[in-house]
Formats: sequence, structure tokens, C-alpha cells
Amino acid sequence: MANQYLNMYKDNPTMGAVDGTVVSTEGILAAPVMVSLDANISEEKTIKLAMRCEEGYAAPGGVVLTLDGTHKSRWSLCSTIDGTYADTLTLPAVHSTNVVFYAKAKADSELPANDITVSIVSTANIKTEV
Repeated sequence: MANQYLNMYKDNPTMGAVDGTVVSTEGILAAPVMVSLDANISEEKTIKLAMRCEEGYAAPGGVVLTLDGTHKSRWSLCSTIDGTYADTLTLPAVHSTNVVFYAKAKADSELPANDITVSIVSTANIKTEV
């Protein structure tokens, strides 16, 4: 399920474009952000994502992304692939083209599991564009 005005995209979205696959929301796991990690080697992987408003809408004040869930400490966010990752990220104004950011997932000593406890939460003030 997509949000009516603001959505997250995966599958290698391009900055400034309108590509990518919309990420499922509200616990519906039709198209989640997924990554497979090997805890035996404390593996980390980076996932390229983007935020984009529907045509005619914008988040002119930016979008704040936070992590929520049981294992949120295993995830972090950054606006560049090689920058400093944190548990909160503020994106600049988001319009009807992709604003790219990165999520990093890391494994520790957990047993193999399909962990669906973590969510990337977006907060923004959406306005119509004129």
C-alpha cells in the first residue's frame, strides 16, 4: 500500500528521476526493504532508497526519517553512500522526483531470522504545489 502523497522507493532509484519500486507501508509486506546478511561475519549491506511525492504535492520543509522497531539499532540512515550514518536523517525539500538516501543494515550474532520488526518512519508537512 502506498501513501497518498509521499512514498519511499527501492530497487536502485535515480536521483531526480521517477523510477524505483514503491516500498510497502503500514505493515503490508508486499514490497518491503529486504536484505540478507551473514551474522557469522558481522556482515553489513547498504540499500539505496528514495523519497518522492506524488505529482502536484511537495514536502517543501523536507522529510525527517527515523527508525522504529525492536532491532532498529541494526539499521542506520545517511544522505550519501559514504557519509556518516545515524538513526535519524533529514532530507531536503521533496517534490515529484526522487531524493535519494541510503539505509545500512548490519548483522550481529543473532540466529537466522526473517526480521520484520524495523520500520523507516517518514515525517513531513505535505503541501499542494501551485
